[in-house]
Amino acid sequence: LNSGVSPNDPVVAKALTYLRSYQKPEMTYAVALRTMAFCAAGQPEDHIRIRQNAKWLEALQITRGTEKDPGFRGAWAYSAPMGTGDNSNTQFAMLALSEAERVGVDVSASTWRLALDYWKRTQKPDGSWGYKPNERASGSMTCVGISSTVIALGKLGSGSARIEGDTVRCCGERTDSEVVRRGLQWLARHFSVRANPGNKLWLFYYLYGVERVGRLTGHRFIGQHDWYREGAEMLVHEQNAFLGYWQGSRGHETNPLIATSLALLFLSKGRRPVVLAKAKYGDADEWDQHAGGVPNLTRHLEKAWSKDLTWQAIDLNRANSKDLLETPVLFLSGRQSLQLSDRQQANLRAYVEQGGFIFAEASDGNGCDGKAFDRPFRELMRKLFPDSTLRLLPPDHAVWYAEGKVEA
Repeated sequence: LNSGVSPNDPVVAKALTYLRSYQKPEMTYAVALRTMAFCAAGQPEDHIRIRQNAKWLEALQITRGTEKDPGFRGAWAYSAPMGTGDNSNTQFAMLALSEAERVGVDVSASTWRLALDYWKRTQKPDGSWGYKPNERASGSMTCVGISSTVIALGKLGSGSARIEGDTVRCCGERTDSEVVRRGLQWLARHFSVRANPGNKLWLFYYLYGVERVGRLTGHRFIGQHDWYREGAEMLVHEQNAFLGYWQGSRGHETNPLIATSLALLFLSKGRRPVVLAKAKYGDADEWDQHAGGVPNLTRHLEKAWSKDLTWQAIDLNRANSKDLLETPVLFLSGRQSLQLSDRQQANLRAYVEQGGFIFAEASDGNGCDGKAFDRPFRELMRKLFPDSTLRLLPPDHAVWYAEGKVEA
């Protein structure tokens, strides 16, 4: 389904019929994966199953524990009678609940709050996670921790805006947690696409986690690594050229069904269309004053267009015009004076001349003052495009009606 095969395809339809034959939820992994498959298929008849599974998963979350000894509070185990909780089951429960919300099923804020507290509490001092809090770190589990934290933060809306009297204060408050930042730093230091760092098993499971980290955080690069390009090159090289499957060398991934499923998830989800990208410039966070804006807009467009999309952050300090052209829209924002090098300016001009679109926002109003950004941006446009000055489009221009009517 993620690779573009229709839910009406005979093979997929037969598999969905098989999944519907399960009447009673029993195990976290199986319930979560069935839920995700139903969400991806998008068949109206499965909505009640998705809602029932989501309620079952919420009820299974571990809530016992005290402030002094929270234990596994906020996590999930294999099932109610099995296990004390672990990071892999917790990941899949959260992925299923997140997908359920995408198709209109309500999930309690307390569920996300408990999960977020769990991931913050169990991160190791170096930024990593293990399968359980007292077990050694691994790349796969660190990917799990990063992406699960991002999901929980997004669901709770603990973002960049706060109310002060009659004013919305929104500039400069970060939505990305320090937990995520430290996790990314650990992953960058240990990154590989040929081995799961810290664990000799679960290479394909780890790659599935890398894809999710890159997509949910908007990072095209993890450290110095172009994660999708490197991972895709490796997978294309390792695919069985005759039969088309992938197979791991150890553990459960020696089963081609498991390895191939995870490889396809990496390849298909990692190449979702980029709808827009944030332009990162300078050394500070000036470029990202409203950190939740682009991710929220992307989610809105996914619903409006009924299409899986993604966003990225592109570093103007090292990107060339070819890199910029990988996004149809480049979002350039700030509230301070815009200072770009000659090379960066030339890249922006080449980007626009080859069909790129700059969406610029002088962070203004709601507690922000973008005048210092507005003036140098206008000057830059005059410099780059002296024969085409900025002007307000007439009220009958198609841009005001293309997606939906924009009120003056």
